[in-house]
Amino acid sequence: MSGLSQLQRGILRLALTVNMHTQGGVARVKAGATVPGYRVPTVDYAGPKDLRPPLAMWALAGATLTGDIHNAHFRHDAASLSRKASITRATTRLLQRGLLVLAPNPDHVLYGDRPKWGYVLTAEGMAAAGTEPMDLPLLAEACELFGITPLQIVKQSRWEHCDMHQRQTVLITILRNGYHEPRSAAAVTVANGYRQDGADTAVTDGPTATDAQQWGAGNRCEVQL
Repeated sequence: MSGLSQLQRGILRLALTVNMHTQGGVARVKAGATVPGYRVPTVDYAGPKDLRPPLAMWALAGATLTGDIHNAHFRHDAASLSRKASITRATTRLLQRGLLVLAPNPDHVLYGDRPKWGYVLTAEGMAAAGTEPMDLPLLAEACELFGITPLQIVKQSRWEHCDMHQRQTVLITILRNGYHEPRSAAAVTVANGYRQDGADTAVTDGPTATDAQQWGAGNRCEVQL
């Protein structure tokens, strides 16, 4: 589609990548009814969204994770705020053009029990996004940390706030260091890129901590902010 900036095209392609990741590798429009009370187009789709602002900050803008789960994950410096503003403007423009639609799923269930609000591609947006998803290392972990997919917390008899905080801290460490977390195949749902062989053993496939420097800019699309 003509008239799209490089950043807008990057956002659409990222949304396509997540759309496929959350639907078994097949791109499909996530449809539903209109949600009343909003000034922008909406859909009542309650499953994993195609796009959330923090994911775009990580994948497209290369914003640095601070390690602090209480400050929206990123540094609050001039560079990060400028990148956030650019992504917000580009996303708003895509909404105005009918390429994205808001899915305002209320976030009132604690401990990551269900996906958070976000945006999904329309049919026109999917056509504009193309057919090639991005190659994003650690996409599954990023989707989990940024609220697109539920937090994979092993359910105990009673959940505590620390369970959620501990899982978020683990995910931040993974994304900052560039390695896959060894996990028991029986403990959580196997994420994209992991092997499940039925045995209760740690998964070791994927990059190691020594690959982190090589991946310094590997998680973001080259876009102009």
